[in-house]
Amino acid sequence: MQNKLLIAGAVLAALIGAGVFMMNQRKASDAGEGESNEVSAPEFDRDAITRLAITRPATDEREAQEIILEKGESGWRLTAPLEAEVDPDTVDRALDRLAEFNITGIAARNPDNFERLEVDDAQAVRVEVGAGSETVATLFLGVYRSRNTMVRIDDGEQVLTAEGSIKHVFDKGVDDWRNKKIVAHSAADIRAIRFELPAEEAAEGEEPTGPTRFAFERNAEDEWVPVAGQAEIENFSASKVQSIVSSVAGMRAVGFGDFVSEASPGPVVATVTLTVQESVEGDEEGEEPQQAPAETLTLRLYGRPDGADESYLAKEGDNNGYLVSAYIAGRLTVNTESFQQSEDDTPAAPPGGMPQGMPQLGGPGGGQIPPEILQQLQQQMGMAPN
Repeated sequence: MQNKLLIAGAVLAALIGAGVFMMNQRKASDAGEGESNEVSAPEFDRDAITRLAITRPATDEREAQEIILEKGESGWRLTAPLEAEVDPDTVDRALDRLAEFNITGIAARNPDNFERLEVDDAQAVRVEVGAGSETVATLFLGVYRSRNTMVRIDDGEQVLTAEGSIKHVFDKGVDDWRNKKIVAHSAADIRAIRFELPAEEAAEGEEPTGPTRFAFERNAEDEWVPVAGQAEIENFSASKVQSIVSSVAGMRAVGFGDFVSEASPGPVVATVTLTVQESVEGDEEGEEPQQAPAETLTLRLYGRPDGADESYLAKEGDNNGYLVSAYIAGRLTVNTESFQQSEDDTPAAPPGGMPQGMPQLGGPGGGQIPPEILQQLQQQMGMAPN
């Protein structure tokens, strides 16, 4: 009996040992132990890249989506699924990540790990990088762990670790790649501004009135004054005009609307016309900056789409249909009080700054908002700086 127990114990120990050995072998195979850790990784020449074809995987909220960005003589453009200008800063960040692409090791060698590390076809963000007519490499970007992004290159069976967080730079929807700048001028370049609001419906028995108009220009001292000939504004405040101009300068959309296939944006609720004149540096050293020819820019604000918080806005000569925040819409639908000084006025927000009336966030002692948080808030409100 004792011999049988000894034999059984020896068999059990052998089985346990074999199991541990097999597990270690599998881990070693996945991690690459006992094999060369040298990997062949592409090097991306930032200036040579001319095409980015990005495929976002399907999720419960969306279907799979292919986005193509191409570089032409005039710069980068979005070419699929539609033709549009791109946000140069967003493209620059993507190109910078490719230029800094650095493989730090091997996460797994077994394709069975693709799904777990999210580099399989169903989960990875696929980025095909092209230079001219050639494809430099195709990256399958997966999960971010331990300060590295899991990545599969081309048809390789290895899962590599690439330094830094890369996936989020490419995992963006179409609108996130598009240029959201509506007015790409500084407040100082806006030399005159004109507002026109349609006449309100007259009450029964009252005479209808014409549209409401306000117009302002900069005088010789670069101060805002009402244009001659319009009705006097009691307690006129030049700083109120400057505050609105600061909001208009560098105006950004929060999204885009299709004025053709979607419901009609309805009647125009405000028309804003800007006279813009940029300063141009002199050709000779020490030469005073010159003024470029004046240009006119007309914006038309429409009502809100059903159930939306944003309003439609169109720019004359531009086929895009923009969506702007309620804050921006409020700055464009002016009345006499919009330009009057009041006792509780606070200084106008600087261009790109937080609007008046917003709570001042920060820690004890008036600590500032971190720049990246401030930028997110500004973009959500459609007033991010240039």
